[in-house]
Amino acid sequence: MFVRSFDTNTVKKLSRDDAGIAALLEHLKDDVRVGDVFPAVRLDELHFYHAGGCLYKLTKTKLERNTAYDKEKYSRCTEGHDAYEKAKIQNKNRFTKKSGTDAERKWVCDLSARNSLCSGKKPVVVLDIEINLNGEIHGGEKCDMILLHTEDRKIMFVEAKMFSDNRVNVKVGTPEVVKQVKDYSEAIQAQPDEIIKQYGEHIQIINEIFETAYDPKIDFIDTTAKLLVYETPEYPNKNGRDSMEKILGASGLDRKDVAWCKKGEKPTPEEIFNALTGKPNLEKFRVEPIGTAGA
Repeated sequence: MFVRSFDTNTVKKLSRDDAGIAALLEHLKDDVRVGDVFPAVRLDELHFYHAGGCLYKLTKTKLERNTAYDKEKYSRCTEGHDAYEKAKIQNKNRFTKKSGTDAERKWVCDLSARNSLCSGKKPVVVLDIEINLNGEIHGGEKCDMILLHTEDRKIMFVEAKMFSDNRVNVKVGTPEVVKQVKDYSEAIQAQPDEIIKQYGEHIQIINEIFETAYDPKIDFIDTTAKLLVYETPEYPNKNGRDSMEKILGASGLDRKDVAWCKKGEKPTPEEIFNALTGKPNLEKFRVEPIGTAGA
């Protein structure tokens, strides 16, 4: 089942019983508020994301990290930092490509941290990231993020991809991202009431822990997952244009459910939401595979 639950008394209890955990939780809460860490409710856990991946997991009894960090594999440039700052640097090391360019998941994570429920009142915020819908239909797959329009109280599932990703830009066949987004839509449509109920719980938990005041009564903008493609060239080559046309083709996705973001642009949640709900198209988005230059 798709569940979002966490006993908020856990935070109070652990803070009271363990000074080390209390200090670490304060660091995390401070970074959530300034937009450097993103909190996400899971099944009896609270996950904190930073720089592309999960930084800490808060369970019923402790704060824990991925065992991948135990052998110091990601510890370059951590000398002289305290344990908390070292953990953040390790996360950044792990989720940054060797070339130094941002990976897709880091872009999503940074966008989410800067625009969470806890980082100030905004028209559109990121409600959740890396969403495993846990249903009988495509339950093992993860959608990148959910946007929440805080005034209309509507949510939208969005999958983000880099244009260079081989699941988007292919030489033969239909890009894999088409099936991926359709699978998410089927999974959403198989359990819409439960998703809305659980995200109402999610909002109430965040409200209590971080002293926010969002209305937990929400609904879907629609039950179709959307696609946002980062780093779309101004003039895609023939292979790129062919891939775009397949994504929007007869067996692909609806044009209104896809937004192409130009190279170098990092849109806000509000811009993404507007571009995927039929609002006037923004300059940084295109809904047609245009471009004639390139080989």
